Amino acid sequence: MNTSSNGQTAKTLVDCGNCGPDFASIRQMVTRHFKVHVIQTHGAEDTLEVLKNRKVDLVTVNRKLDRDYTDGLDVIRQIKSDPDTNAVPVMLVSNYEEHQQTATETGAVPGFGKLALTDPATRSLLEPFLGDA
Repeated sequence: MNTSSNGQTAKTLVDCGNCGPDFASIRQMVTRHFKVHVIQTHGAEDTLEVLKNRKVDLVTVNRKLDRDYTDGLDVIRQIKSDPDTNAVPVMLVSNYEEHQQTATETGAVPGFGKLALTDPATRSLLEPFLGDA
């Protein structure tokens, strides 16, 4: 269990498929605004393994995975098609509205783009999953 310095339980965010600098930017943004532990994964296999072995409050998936440039929407489909993981909220990280729409049609919650990391609307999207419950 992750606890913050004030004794509250930290939430867990799994960030899948972002390169090191983008992962660092996302981690910095969410830890600045939320009590959250951030885990980096690189594809569907390691993401599903984390989801099956610990409580995760939110998964963010990059549109194109840094490791091999495969489609992050496939990771979302795999998470949502697995009965052990389909209840975990997933967001697509993409600046393109058409990809966001496809992700929500696949079962994801509305996500955000890297260009909107400092936008208050992005924090509002994250609040229901990473904020104090």
